[in-house]
Amino acid sequence: MRAISPQTRMKALPENPYDWRDSTIVGILERMDYCGHTVNFKSYSKSHKLKKRIPTTKEQQAIFYNTHEAIVEDAVFERVQKSFVTVHTLAECSQ
Repeated sequence: MRAISPQTRMKALPENPYDWRDSTIVGILERMDYCGHTVNFKSYSKSHKLKKRIPTTKEQQAIFYNTHEAIVEDAVFERVQKSFVTVHTLAECSQ
């Protein structure tokens, strides 16, 4: 499938094409892949006939460090993970 640019449809380009949403930033900061590491076996299927994917635990995943250039530094990733745990813990306690 061919990508269609805004110029071919006679639409103006957005004023700020890098206007990222909060959910996009959170998704990047939650994934270890953006630290330059490769994470394999995040989920599995009980059978090749079933489409449902079952998530694996961190211990079952295979992590290969420094396989590509990092977008997020490891220190930033660890700090964000700690803050996510704090926020999720506070949210669960209040319910």
